[in-house]
Amino acid sequence: MCGFPSACSFLEEGMAAIVGPKSPSNIAVLHSTCDTFQIPLLLTNWASKSQDRSHVINFYPETRVLAKAYTEFIKSDSWKSFTLIFEDNEALIRLQDILQLPTSSKTSQMKITLRHVKPDQDFTKFMKDLSKMSETNFVVDLPLHRVRELFIAADKIKMLTEYQKYLLTSLDAHTVDWAHNTIGRSNITAFQLITPDSNEFKTYLKEWIFSEQTGGKEVSSKQPITTEAALLYDAILMLSRALNELDRGRPLELKSLYCDGSATWEYGKAIISYMKILPFQGTTGNIKIDRNGQRTSFTLDVVKITKQGIEKQGTWDTEESFHYKKKEKGEFGDAKDLLKNTTLKVTTKINDPYLMKRQPENEFTGNDRYEGYCKDLLEKLAEKFGFHFIITPVKDDKHGSLVEGTWNGMIGELLRREADIAVADLSITFDREKAVDFTMPFMNLGISILFKKPAKKTPPLFSFFQPLSIEVWFYMGTAYLGITLYLFILARLSPYEWIYPSPQRPDSDTVENRFTLINSFWFMMGSLMRRGCDFLPSKESSHFAEVFAEEADIAVADLSITYDREDAVDFTMPFMNLGISILFKKPEKQSPPLFSFLKPLSLEVWFYMGTAFLGVSLFLFILARLSPYEWVNPHPCDAENEVVENQFTLLNSFWFTIGSIMQQGSDILPRAVSTRMVASSWWFFTLIMISSYTANLAAFLTAQRMSSPIESAADLAKQTTIQYGSVKDGSTMNFFKSSNYPIYKRMWSFMESQRPSVFPENNHKGIERVKMGNYAFLMESTSIEYATERDCELTRIGGELDSKGYGIATPPGSPYRGILSSGILALQESQQLQALKDKWWKVKNRCPDDSGSSSAEMGIRNVGGVFLVLGIGSFLGVIIVVLEFVWKANKMLDREPIPSMLWHELKATLSFRGSTRPAPKDGDEPSVEKMPMVNMSKIEDYKFS
Repeated sequence: MCGFPSACSFLEEGMAAIVGPKSPSNIAVLHSTCDTFQIPLLLTNWASKSQDRSHVINFYPETRVLAKAYTEFIKSDSWKSFTLIFEDNEALIRLQDILQLPTSSKTSQMKITLRHVKPDQDFTKFMKDLSKMSETNFVVDLPLHRVRELFIAADKIKMLTEYQKYLLTSLDAHTVDWAHNTIGRSNITAFQLITPDSNEFKTYLKEWIFSEQTGGKEVSSKQPITTEAALLYDAILMLSRALNELDRGRPLELKSLYCDGSATWEYGKAIISYMKILPFQGTTGNIKIDRNGQRTSFTLDVVKITKQGIEKQGTWDTEESFHYKKKEKGEFGDAKDLLKNTTLKVTTKINDPYLMKRQPENEFTGNDRYEGYCKDLLEKLAEKFGFHFIITPVKDDKHGSLVEGTWNGMIGELLRREADIAVADLSITFDREKAVDFTMPFMNLGISILFKKPAKKTPPLFSFFQPLSIEVWFYMGTAYLGITLYLFILARLSPYEWIYPSPQRPDSDTVENRFTLINSFWFMMGSLMRRGCDFLPSKESSHFAEVFAEEADIAVADLSITYDREDAVDFTMPFMNLGISILFKKPEKQSPPLFSFLKPLSLEVWFYMGTAFLGVSLFLFILARLSPYEWVNPHPCDAENEVVENQFTLLNSFWFTIGSIMQQGSDILPRAVSTRMVASSWWFFTLIMISSYTANLAAFLTAQRMSSPIESAADLAKQTTIQYGSVKDGSTMNFFKSSNYPIYKRMWSFMESQRPSVFPENNHKGIERVKMGNYAFLMESTSIEYATERDCELTRIGGELDSKGYGIATPPGSPYRGILSSGILALQESQQLQALKDKWWKVKNRCPDDSGSSSAEMGIRNVGGVFLVLGIGSFLGVIIVVLEFVWKANKMLDREPIPSMLWHELKATLSFRGSTRPAPKDGDEPSVEKMPMVNMSKIEDYKFS
């Protein structure tokens, strides 16, 4: 049944079915013959589809399903590109599903290259040309003897390393003794249809060995069985089972047929139909034939070809929705074995603190010449996986960017296989990820802005005025003057403000109004300074009615809107949204220091306040002694009393000032303009000082605030005064170059238009430019953190503009990527990565913390203006007391020269003598100051009900 000298001769002999020619031309002839005479045709190799296959059953896996297995493998192994090497043009038909992998999708773009090989072509030059493409993944559709020739040529030009991956489409890879072939360290994968562990295969092997030995041949159980032989065995076995089942009803008799006759094989259709529904388990696994005669159900073993032979890696099963399953063999087991005792070439970049040269350089060799975060990371990974490494800084000192279709920097060295891995501050970007493979990021970061810290501004002398604008101060002054005059006029017009000067003498013919012009100003000043004064406007009491509640019309409380409550009553829209949370006891706070109440002000300010307290107290005492208006009759009812008294004794002076500081006042108030001037200045001083002390909130007084001209990327985009840029050809530059976000597009247009260029060659030059001023540097947040930790002139502006990570880069298809990623995750979970970062980033007590949450204590510069106001007020008090003294002395009838009188008064003051003395005699000395606005003879005439 298997020969084919002549189709008609077979028909004449009589046959139940025809099994497996190889030649496509013979298949075409037999297909036509079998279709005419309704004879089953059983094929065991690939054949192109024809329109009518009603009498054909192909035991070879259906082409599209088999190609689907290859496709699933390529996807599961994360290939980004591959080259198809083929000899027979029919391969393009068999593998058309692979060639239809997405090649234009932005998310899963696949670069596919086709390379045709002639049957007698030498592979040496062919593989050299392929090596120039930097391709690492290959699908090989060649006869096995040609595959061996291909690998020999590939090994000569180092294309059988761990970075190359080969997928063989032949299902007979198990028939080759690979131990005698140079296959290097590369990953060679194939699919296998035969299941050596199945009982069916073991039975077939025994029968085959017995048959061969019976014929006088010496065979071994280790001799490989080809897929075609196994399929042929399955086809014949399945056909015989079908014939046996059909023969049970009635005997099947073979019938001679003639090419020039019209008779057909009457049982042909029945045999074909039965074989399509017959469940069968053969040496090639489960066999299921669809209605078109194709084998669409099968299981493939995924095998890896090593020097030791064929190693099963997993299975692929059509019954599981084309799901590729890797064999459970311990995570990254092969990669661990491959990495152990391997020496990796590491490309990196000198950049603090990731990698730095140790000083002095001539004292170190090899890897000891370097130190930094990346070296420590490599050492921890090497310790974990048992590999060695050689550090070599990248030649062009670049991270890697695509320039005119060619990658430079570390990415270029990986693609040219000059390095095995790249470990540096290398950002994982979309373009780089398409070119090389990255591990899991070992550090997460984003683009941020580096800027020079604004210099601390010395607070102005009158900074205490800054909480209110000049406009507000102006209106307050105007209100002060206006209300004072208004109060003076109202007091003159109101009869209730005219009172007897001496309550003991209600029969007096005169009444007095306490709101003189000076007293009106004094009253307003006392109110403004929160000190009050010794007189108040007359007033009447008021009464308020009590309010009593009855039944409630509404309920306003912390009343939750629940289902049951809403069912009973109506609710408004909620005035507050909330939820259930957890209440927990706060940790106990540490006991504050015993004298923590002194912290709002600096020690310097406390010292000056104490000095001011002593000085003003003494100064007020002296002025009160010199001012004649502070000497008053202690008994107003006795107008003839010849003794006057001064209330500002030394103790009373201290009492007055301490009462002002404590905002409690006292029963002693100045009478003279001079002493009132000093008192007003002191009140103003204490108002500012005590208010600042109590609140410690106003940033204008309590914190030396540094204002920056920019606070975010949006601020940079809005202005053109401050230049900004990033490292030339770096990932940050490419981020702005390719961004579609309006602000970032505007920033890129600005950066691109600047001359000279705003793109420094590296981070170090960018930082130096920032320190020169008027320049902001856009760089990774981790590098900014490192720079600001060590240079107190620098600061970070705003948050991160994007989110990305630093990862270890490997050449495409590198077997080390997965195992290194697992190591990074292990280091991350054990907090070792954070410990490394703290080691190389943190510097203890290098720069003061400018971002504290508590207000800074006030220095003398913050409140110097208050002291100045106090001094000016005190100086004016001296001028006024001299004028008062001269004015009063000029009214005296019998007096000494004014300088002599002033000197004697000053000596008496400094002698701290008593506070009483004989009343002065002058020509016009009223006992009480009277300023009547109307003529009145008797007070009774002006009483009002």
